This record gives sequence, C-alpha cells and structure tokens, in this order.
Amino acid sequence: MYSDLNMLSENDDDDIVINEFKILTQLFAHNGWKNNINNRSLEHIVYTKIGNETEFFEIKLDNNNIYVSVPLKNSEFQYKVKFKNYLSAIKYTEDKFNYFNDTDTVNYNNINNNY
Repeated sequence: MYSDLNMLSENDDDDIVINEFKILTQLFAHNGWKNNINNRSLEHIVYTKIGNETEFFEIKLDNNNIYVSVPLKNSEFQYKVKFKNYLSAIKYTEDKFNYFNDTDTVNYNNINNNY
C-alpha cells in the first residue's frame, strides 16, 4: 500500500504527494471524517469528525519535516510528532486514527471501490 512512498523526496512534484495522501483521505472519509486541504502543495491538511469538529488530525509539511498532530483519546489535548518521510507520517496517522476510532483493520478494496 505504501511502496511508492519510499521514493518520495522533497524534490518530488505535488501530484505524487497528493496521490499518496489520497489513501489516507479515503480512510477518513469512509469513517465519517472530512478533510480540509489549504492549498495544492499540501502544506496543511486537517481531518475533522463531521458533527464534532473539535476532534481533528492535522498534518503540516515544510521543506524538511512532516508534523502530525493527533487527538488523545478521551481528552481535549493533541499529541504532535515530527517525521522525515511521508511513509512514516502516513502510517503513524493511519495507526492513530484506527486506535482513536477502535478500528482494527480496514478493507482498502472496499474504500477504493466506494470513491
């Protein structure tokens, strides 16, 4: 699922990066969350729960790092972590989203067929 992410570097064009975040966006959408992408370069993405926008997952990118902020379960606080590559950031976000929603595994074929 993430095999192409290994090749991403800061020199890759935005279309490749956008495509790699598509799987994550589909996971959120499939579970009733919406995303807000502030610009085409994906510098800032926020996923919020429809009906409860105070719970959110946030991804910010700069030239050197990817910052992921996730909600702490049963808390009003966020936990923020820094990554050097897209693979780690996306995998971490997916794992924390599944934990936050008590979701063990996801059938990505069903998600992709619905979008």
